[in-house]
Amino acid sequence: MAAASGCGAVEPVTFELRQDRVGRFVYTVEVPIVEGETVVDDNSRQVTVNVIDARTRVLLVSGGPSWEYRFLSRLLERDDTFDVSCWLLSADYTAVRDGNTIIDHLPAVAEELFEYDVIVLLSPDPQAIDESWCQLVDTMVTEHGGGLLFSAGRAFAPEFLRDRSLKPLHDLLPVTLDPEADLVLNEIGHYQLTASPVEIPETAFGHPVMRLADDPVATKLLWQGIGDVYWHYPVLHEKPAATVLMRHGNARMRNSYGGHVLAALQFVGAGRTGFIAFDGTWRWRRYGIERFDRFWVQLVRHLAEGKLLGGVKRGMILTDSEEYSLGSAVTVSARLYDRQFKPLKRDQVEARYSVDGESATFSLTSQPDRPGWFEGRFVPDRSGHYLVTLRLPDQLGDDPLEIKREVHVVRPNIEILRPQMDRANLVALAEESQNGRYFEIDEATAVPGLIPDLHEEIAVRSRPTMLWDNWMVLVLLLVLLSVEWGVRKWNRML
Repeated sequence: MAAASGCGAVEPVTFELRQDRVGRFVYTVEVPIVEGETVVDDNSRQVTVNVIDARTRVLLVSGGPSWEYRFLSRLLERDDTFDVSCWLLSADYTAVRDGNTIIDHLPAVAEELFEYDVIVLLSPDPQAIDESWCQLVDTMVTEHGGGLLFSAGRAFAPEFLRDRSLKPLHDLLPVTLDPEADLVLNEIGHYQLTASPVEIPETAFGHPVMRLADDPVATKLLWQGIGDVYWHYPVLHEKPAATVLMRHGNARMRNSYGGHVLAALQFVGAGRTGFIAFDGTWRWRRYGIERFDRFWVQLVRHLAEGKLLGGVKRGMILTDSEEYSLGSAVTVSARLYDRQFKPLKRDQVEARYSVDGESATFSLTSQPDRPGWFEGRFVPDRSGHYLVTLRLPDQLGDDPLEIKREVHVVRPNIEILRPQMDRANLVALAEESQNGRYFEIDEATAVPGLIPDLHEEIAVRSRPTMLWDNWMVLVLLLVLLSVEWGVRKWNRML
């Protein structure tokens, strides 16, 4: 919320509420409708808060004590919603470890590793990780809904990402690795002397990880000017199902697929994975520590949602985003198991979405190449919070279990999000008009001279009749004035 102060500035209004119960809570903020207001569907905003009784378990593994590791480990330690364990690969085994929960070794068995919700790898040393550990991470993410983030650093990332024995982990990343990455690094330079900016795609501003303010326009303004990219690991392109959050803003850092990907996310099986191509986000702190803090907290929470909020054990509902523009299709994926926790074998299942007390059903069709996975879509017809519900079919006759997922549909605000002039469409519109032409601003003075003269002259052959130069008109006016004076006099209005 925001309120206008006396000087015209918009000040944010903060609402604080501590919830002492576990569950799902929907909060609504409304502003009154003023007289003459035509658009009223944006006068209220809802937000759903899921209160859980467990902290997000994070395993932070770093190849060395980089600035990224120092600031991130301290941030997660201070946040009460995280329980972080840190493993610094370059430290001696007798060194005192960081984190809320201290560990004395890198978890290497399923019973230990699967206790974590998210694994954050900050340019780890490939000599300390083997193929079996990567396969264990693959199972954690794809089967158990865990999250994985790989952040590249100059020290170990090139060696780590070219090691073929670590391919199970490479395949989880939302980017396609470039087999000639070392050649690209030699060509563009292993380290730039001047910082390059970060380019945020227009579609990324609405992503929950990138949200720095409640207002999309304010979020876009806060991201402007963010840069400080001196080194990055070049990849070929993002994978088809990935969402790109950042690209390199330097024109030299491009390939045939566009600007080099600096940050991307995607769903992998039941979990989520992320990739950051540089290790300089700690430099954002000079623009305000809240940008660094909020970005990383939202990123880790997003990766953990697959495990924490995915649904009941027999199924989960996933969407490729949490916020959609009105008119765009919402793609819903569901992973379902039967009572024996084997992939559900059905051709399709029915789901329901509801908003403002109204609901409708849609079908999710089984995916032939992915046992237990179903996919469907629906197109929302209004803005608001949509609750997607799916009842798991139960072959033994018990009450079917129900899983839910909520998405937010907002009205598109294209004119604000894309204020740039669309010159091509303006030119086309002018040329489609009769004798139309597009003018640049410096040609405005030539417009009046190009407007054709369309006035007409009518020749009258008879002598004109002068209506006012007539004695009868004078007599008529005197009569009317006399009648008015008499009426006023009679009614004592004089």
